[in-house]
This record gives sequence, C-alpha cells and structure tokens, in this order.
Amino acid sequence: MPGNSAEEAVIRQYLKKHGRVDLPASGTSMFPYIRQGEICRFEKIDPFELKAGEVALFVSSEGKLIAHRFLKKEKHSLIFKGDTNLGEDAPVLKDQVIAKLIEIHRGKKAKKSSFFWTIIWPAVVLGWPCIPLVLRKYLNYKRK
Repeated sequence: MPGNSAEEAVIRQYLKKHGRVDLPASGTSMFPYIRQGEICRFEKIDPFELKAGEVALFVSSEGKLIAHRFLKKEKHSLIFKGDTNLGEDAPVLKDQVIAKLIEIHRGKKAKKSSFFWTIIWPAVVLGWPCIPLVLRKYLNYKRK
C-alpha cells in the first residue's frame, strides 16, 4: 500500500468523518491473508488497544502506508511484521498507526475476522518461524 503525506492526510480525514476506509492491497508481505488487489477495510482505533495478531495500517518512517500484523508493545513503540517477511518492521510510534483491519473483500465475498484468521493463522505464522520462509519461497517460485 504505497503512501505519501498527502495520501495519509486524506485517509486520516476520511476515517475521522466516516470511521472506516477501504483501500486496495498491493504487495505480498501479508500473503495469503491479504492478496494483491483485494480491498481492505480499516477502522479507526487507539493504537494501544491493538491485540497481538491483529493487522493495522500505519505509516512507515519513509512515509509508506503499510498493513502488517501487530506483534507487541515496547516501552515507547509498537512492533509489526508482515506474514511473509523474515524480520520485524522498524519500531512504530503511536502517532504512525492509522487504523485496524476489520474486513477483506476478495471478489464478491467479504472475509471478516473469523476464528481461523484471527486466532489460528497468527499463531501459526508468528509461532513457527519457518512459515514466513516457506511462504516467501512459494511467492518467489510463483513469480518465475
């Protein structure tokens, strides 16, 4: 989800007015949970209310919009990671967090938070360090 400060401002303003926003996904860092071109619905949230395993939209220090899985809180920051990424993202400050993912639209179907996707999948992808490596290898193979 590419971003810039103008885009971030528009998203924040839209969230303030409507409480939620739909954005198209790009990239493969959250595969298979989120796939390229799917529409992700986010709602405004207090960053310190995030629970481990939830997906949040935040702005990186480079100004890019990123939707990654929340791992943990540290003293002054939050730690996120993409499901197919091998390492954690750089620490994120509370003000960089924009919203929480509540729904993914895949074609005509909407995938809401379910037991598998909110409990089981995060436990698998975060608990078994080999899963991101396997997913990354699969994606690299698929691109050939």
